[in-house]
Amino acid sequence: LCKCAAITFLVMMVLTLIASGFTYFWMKDVVEHLTTTDSKDFPVVSMTDVELDVLKDRIKLFVDELRSGNRHTFKDDLVITQEEINGLLGHSDYLRGHIQVTLTPGKILEEFSLPTDMLPGGKHRFFYGTEYLQIKDDDTNTVESKLETVGDHEDWFHGPLFFIQLQYLVSDERNKYDEKLLELYLQHGSFFGNEIPQEVIDQHQNILLDLYNDPEIGEDVRAIIGGIDSVSIEQGRIVIKPIHDEDEVHIEVEMEREEDTGDSMFARTNLRSSRSKRGKTNP
Repeated sequence: LCKCAAITFLVMMVLTLIASGFTYFWMKDVVEHLTTTDSKDFPVVSMTDVELDVLKDRIKLFVDELRSGNRHTFKDDLVITQEEINGLLGHSDYLRGHIQVTLTPGKILEEFSLPTDMLPGGKHRFFYGTEYLQIKDDDTNTVESKLETVGDHEDWFHGPLFFIQLQYLVSDERNKYDEKLLELYLQHGSFFGNEIPQEVIDQHQNILLDLYNDPEIGEDVRAIIGGIDSVSIEQGRIVIKPIHDEDEVHIEVEMEREEDTGDSMFARTNLRSSRSKRGKTNP
């Protein structure tokens, strides 16, 4: 019995060593293809610990209010500036000086030059490239994102590391506060040069559905997303507008007033129009 156990142990050790060696050399090859010896330093935005805590508290309070459903308590939009984002990134020892975020109308651009010394074959090399997220300024309701690297991977795959286009819509499904929810649908995409199959896209599945139905966080996600009126990317800042109770009251009162005049069809059209305008804003 002891002899069999020893043989089994030795076999498992050998298999583990082989697997580890395979993983190491596979990782080394991936690192060499996706990284480069070129690098770039980015300016560091200073943010004190007090300023960081104030930013975190402001975001947490906004999210907590969305989660609670107390729409009448909102006084201001949540505004996060480009300087605050870069200041937050600068508090990471790893990211400081190696990443920069730029906000322009409808677009978030992230430039990075991340050291990979901790990875197999990554000594004195950098994961160097750009990533962007853009909200198309047209009637397509499209969000687009792409990640590209300077690394030489043309003998492995062509094109960006990933590219994805999503269409956002406002669902008839509602959260417990009777607020409509956002839907996201895949339109086009590729990962490491491999196109997402058309049959997957044709399934037309809302990629947020699993979040909405998650037994642990689904209700909070529904409350948070349903409570957001719009998200806009402006020059140097992101503005998140919550739904205010007075907006709903204004619509309902206007509807009743129009119905009193006998023009109920106009009232219903006005109600749908007001909500559709809110629904077509950027997510």
